[in-house]
Amino acid sequence: MEGKEKFMDIVLVHGYNVTSTKTYGNLAVRLKKLGYKIKNVYLSKYITLDDDLDLKDIVRAFQAALVDLYGAQLGKKKFACVTHSTGGVVVRSWIDRYYSQRSGAIPISHLIMLAPPGHGSRLSSLGKSRLSRLRSLWGVEPGLRILDALELGSQFLWDLNSAWMGKKFHKAAGFYTFVIAGQWI
Repeated sequence: MEGKEKFMDIVLVHGYNVTSTKTYGNLAVRLKKLGYKIKNVYLSKYITLDDDLDLKDIVRAFQAALVDLYGAQLGKKKFACVTHSTGGVVVRSWIDRYYSQRSGAIPISHLIMLAPPGHGSRLSSLGKSRLSRLRSLWGVEPGLRILDALELGSQFLWDLNSAWMGKKFHKAAGFYTFVIAGQWI
C-alpha cells in the first residue's frame, strides 16, 4: 500500500439544524484514533431555517459544502459518509440529483445513516407546533417547507424513495448503504 492512502475520508453530515458534533458521541474521536480523516459538514453553515426554503435547497447546500471540502477532487476521490437524521435524506437526495445520470460514478463508497427519517418523522409535526412557531417572534423560523417534506408519508419522501428504488442506487457497484435506527428519541 505504499504511496496510497490507507484510510479514506469519512464525512459526517449533521442534520439541517445541528451545530455540534455531540450527536455522534465519541464516534469521530474513535475513528480518528483508527486513522480515518474526519470531515464535518454542518448544513446549517450553508443554509438557514427560512420558511421558504425546502429540502432541495439543502441538497444544493450539501453540494456547496462538498465543493468547499474537495474542490476539483469531488467525484474523483471516494469517501464514506455517516449521516444523522435529516442528513440521510439529504445525502440520498444529493446522489439522486447529482449522480443519477452517471452510472457507477457515486463518489461515496459507504453511506451509513443513523436514524434517518426515510418515510418521515413524527418530530416534524412538533417542529410546526404553535410552541415552536413562537421562536419566530425572535426571528427564528422553523423551516416549514423542510418540515413539510419530513412529514410522515410526504410527497418529497415518496418521490425520493421511488427514485432510489427505480434507479437501483442500492445495487451500484462499490456502493454500500446501511441504516441504524432505534425505537425512541
